[in-house]
Amino acid sequence: MDNYSASLDESLINAYKQTTYTVPCLKINIRIGEKCPLLDQLLQKLERRSWCFVTASNPQSNLLSDNENKKRYQSLKESLKKAGYLYYEGTGIGDDGRWPAEESFLVIGIKRTEALKIAKEWEQNAIVFGKMDAKASLILL
Repeated sequence: MDNYSASLDESLINAYKQTTYTVPCLKINIRIGEKCPLLDQLLQKLERRSWCFVTASNPQSNLLSDNENKKRYQSLKESLKKAGYLYYEGTGIGDDGRWPAEESFLVIGIKRTEALKIAKEWEQNAIVFGKMDAKASLILL
């Protein structure tokens, strides 16, 4: 863990862990530290082994306006499309409701290094990453 991730407030890290990362069109709900059988089925069907859940909203957990977050969301969507990634629209919804839901993407078949690169580009503190038949992991940048 680098100095930046080590300096993240523990309550912020707990908030990430106490979030449901949902993809409504697939009826997939991802939780840190848990397996997601529906996601495993999708990976198997698509012959992919890994995935990430990433957002462009609220860089470094600094709240932006809805309008600014929508612009960032659209820009990330265009970037993923241009790069040829297979993705689905999703939302990160905190359990306590104190943080606004964040429009996000489930990216299928992405390598961890690529996912981290995208997250850094969009100034995120963390991503959710996983592989087939494994628990979802919170990866701090």
